[in-house]
Amino acid sequence: MIKTIEDILNSGKLEPRWDYRTIDDLKTNLKILQSINNDLIVKDWQNQKDSIDMDSYKLAGFIDQWIFKDYLFDKKAEVWNKKDKKFEHIVFYNFIEDRLGGEQCYYTFEDKTVFHRQIIALGE
Repeated sequence: MIKTIEDILNSGKLEPRWDYRTIDDLKTNLKILQSINNDLIVKDWQNQKDSIDMDSYKLAGFIDQWIFKDYLFDKKAEVWNKKDKKFEHIVFYNFIEDRLGGEQCYYTFEDKTVFHRQIIALGE
């Protein structure tokens, strides 16, 4: 993930004048990731957001937005199925765009069980 963030920051695709919030988030998350000394396990943080510290909360959102799909597609991450108590070898990415410009995606197991949902853009 550190390399991915560094590549994004060094790509020249982000315009500091317009993308300053994204750049700040990337730099903050890079700093957090560099301070971790062990494997990173991302758990379902939504249920614990009231008791979680803000850096972890932002990191979870960052991983959700920037890393999750790429790492799953490149097979650099594993998904644990809590119900069946096993790692899933195949997951499906489903993208939805509504008529008002809203975009969201969700991930499913082979049996169509949704295990993650993400809002990408809000429509009008």
